[in-house]
Amino acid sequence: MGLSRRGLLSGGLAAALAGLLPRSARAAEDLRVVLMWCAGGWDTTYVFDPHFSSSVIDGDATSTLAVAGGIPFADSAERPSVRAVFEGYGARSLVFNGISVGSISHEACARRLLTGSRDPEAADLCARAAAALGAGDPVPYLGLGGLSIPGRHGAQLLLDSAATSSILADSLASSTEDPVQAYLGSLAPPVGPRGEDWSASLARLPVLQERSQFLDLEVASGENVQVAKALAALDAEVCRCVMLEPELPRQTQFDSHVANHYNQTSVLEKTFSDLRQLLDGLEAAGALDRTLVVVASEMGRTPVINGGEGKDHWPTTSALVVGGGLSGGRVIGATDGSLTGRGLDRASGEVDDRSERLSSADFVGSLLQHLGLDAQDELPGCSPVEAL
Repeated sequence: MGLSRRGLLSGGLAAALAGLLPRSARAAEDLRVVLMWCAGGWDTTYVFDPHFSSSVIDGDATSTLAVAGGIPFADSAERPSVRAVFEGYGARSLVFNGISVGSISHEACARRLLTGSRDPEAADLCARAAAALGAGDPVPYLGLGGLSIPGRHGAQLLLDSAATSSILADSLASSTEDPVQAYLGSLAPPVGPRGEDWSASLARLPVLQERSQFLDLEVASGENVQVAKALAALDAEVCRCVMLEPELPRQTQFDSHVANHYNQTSVLEKTFSDLRQLLDGLEAAGALDRTLVVVASEMGRTPVINGGEGKDHWPTTSALVVGGGLSGGRVIGATDGSLTGRGLDRASGEVDDRSERLSSADFVGSLLQHLGLDAQDELPGCSPVEAL
């Protein structure tokens, strides 16, 4: 199971054509970013933010409090991959709790959590990092799944799009030239900043062609194909940043308005199984300490069960960040008895109810700052947590 060179190249043409403005300058740090996007809104109490002493919050009755690698979490025999990840990588992980997204709309929360901004033109974390860190890479930002939001950095993104690949392959089947080059040669390049990005994208194409064989890979049964592709792309130094998503069991979802326990248990176990595949692969390649792995969902679930044994949308979420040279084994932030974020001291990362709550802008700004970018330049007014 894999993707051909033509599939990789042509799948990204639509994104390449949408190149917007010039890239930002290369930042000081030389890290990579992999973002696993868990769309739908997870129940944070099922892993990251348990409230076992609360008489109000409906958590997971099958779980108990455990600590591994310095990280406290909700441990259940139904979710063994959660324990495996924290036992293996907790000491190199940070859990962010009490992130306020300020909405219960999927679209609004996703944009705010991924970009750190309410601006509809803002770029996501991966796009910002790719523009700063990956200017010379064949594919600065590889979108394998999830919700990629390139904003003004559209020329950095290459989408793994089977549909686009098929259309272009059919339309160019009779060409005696390289189909990608033939197609590109038939187009008039845009002018201005778009033209500059166009030229830069074409300059990267030969290197991408040379290294694209890595995508003709076999994937073991039960493994996440996107994770396998991401590991291969990073190993071949094709990309700097990757967006992907867990491969959830059929008929399950994070957006658990009904059957919350069944859905959350199923999707969280598979998510952490896929995450373990990713982390084990990075560790085996000696690359985890220079790869920042972010696992996030746009919102949380309500504290209490509804009439359908589900939980509805909640404007507070959690995120897990692993590797990338973090000082791990810590939880940053917390929620109160109503699952509302508590105040956070940005210097220490400790709970301080006299301080402001952690917003999505503060969360994204914290990661950008760790990557060596200027958080205030990227997200004016944000309050990043120091010394991750």
